Amino acid sequence: MSKYCHTIDGQQVDCNEKYDVIDPSTGEVFEQAPEATEEIVNKAVESCQKAFATWSLTPLESRKALMKSAAAAIAAKVDEIAPVLVKEQGKPLASAKGEIQFCAYLFTTIAENEIPTTVLKDNEKTKTIMLRKPVGVVAAIAPWNYPASTALVKVASAVFTGCTIVVKPSPYTPLSTLLIGKILAGVFPPGVVNVISGTDKAGQLLTQHSGVNKISFTGSIPTGKKIMQACGNDLKRVTLELGGNDAAIIRGDISNVPAVAAKVLTYSMVNSGQVCAAIKRIYVHESKYEEFCDAISQIASEKFKVGNGFEEGVTHGPINNKMQYDKVCGLVEDAKKNGATVLCGGTPREGKGYFYPITVVKGIQEGVKLVDDEQFGPVVPIMSYKTDEEAIYRANNTKYGLCGSVWTSDLEKGAELATKLDCGTAWVNTHLEIGTAPFGGTKWSGIGREFGFESILAAFTETQVVTVSKA
Repeated sequence: MSKYCHTIDGQQVDCNEKYDVIDPSTGEVFEQAPEATEEIVNKAVESCQKAFATWSLTPLESRKALMKSAAAAIAAKVDEIAPVLVKEQGKPLASAKGEIQFCAYLFTTIAENEIPTTVLKDNEKTKTIMLRKPVGVVAAIAPWNYPASTALVKVASAVFTGCTIVVKPSPYTPLSTLLIGKILAGVFPPGVVNVISGTDKAGQLLTQHSGVNKISFTGSIPTGKKIMQACGNDLKRVTLELGGNDAAIIRGDISNVPAVAAKVLTYSMVNSGQVCAAIKRIYVHESKYEEFCDAISQIASEKFKVGNGFEEGVTHGPINNKMQYDKVCGLVEDAKKNGATVLCGGTPREGKGYFYPITVVKGIQEGVKLVDDEQFGPVVPIMSYKTDEEAIYRANNTKYGLCGSVWTSDLEKGAELATKLDCGTAWVNTHLEIGTAPFGGTKWSGIGREFGFESILAAFTETQVVTVSKA
């Protein structure tokens, strides 16, 4: 049996159909993953349906106890899973370890909650309560930038609320999630958590499957739109966490320009810019514009090191796949043609792999693809503005609405401006600090929320109102 198998009904399921998994640091095949056929998808969903009948009735305290066991089991395997994540995704080893540790944390932190029963009315004639009941079988489709943690937040949320779940990771990064699936099969009853891998066809089969009650998807806007259309056929519940084009507004009252520039660049280049909520557009007040540009380009050149995730001192790995690498290269070349000045980077690294240097550009405005579209890579444009009103307008003048931030020494004014950003999450003097708050976007950046406990209840349960007449 292969090292990497589907997990279905508590068992490791191998198959003859395989597809290649590429190491982004070399651009070469280093492993193969099992391809989920229609038969495999059907078995996974049917297993979840069968398990749901008992899991949904399992007492919450029992489910929580198993979640804590799952956290311990994952934490014990960090050193085994993290190197696989580095090979398939490209991120530095320390970051990979942090992601797997975060997976364990998700189970423990979600398990600290309770599922409420709300009394809506209780008088001498009537008592009305509102219950939260599990939505059913969930299909989770995860992306390639944080393949393990984006999958596991869905898993932890589902099993907590009494749902069962089929997970399909991205075909670019299936291996770490398959390993975690094997671990979870040793913790939860058969069929509660199934993990299958496959290319786009497997995702389509899951999305269209009549035995699936809810889709939880994290990924691109075009794919999210297709999933939304497919879910309309049988009115599946759906949560979509899609792309972002986050703006950071740097006001003219900041006192320490290099310090702010360092933080802004860090939040822009997390995971080599491959984060939906990373800073992707920087608007700097004209009074600090040139100083900010000088500071940020110096920091990018001196503080960050792009390379293989296993190499000592590397802070940023390669772009994950050839398709995204070509997109980033194309966006930078288009920006140059439209008058961009490259402050640092801007030229692909020679040799194997999908390495692209930390790149900062100026001299372009809206109407250029690098500003208007989500680059999802280690490239960011810096633009100047004159007034707060102009900055807010430009930040909001986009189809995206995931996150944004305001950087200022005036905290009251910063909070006021943050509320004017048309996005799901806004920060003042920081970015990407999600924690346990609800997370999701407005406009084309998604539907629904994840992470926060209110979001978990909204996404993975249905409300039922029960009224008892005392007459």
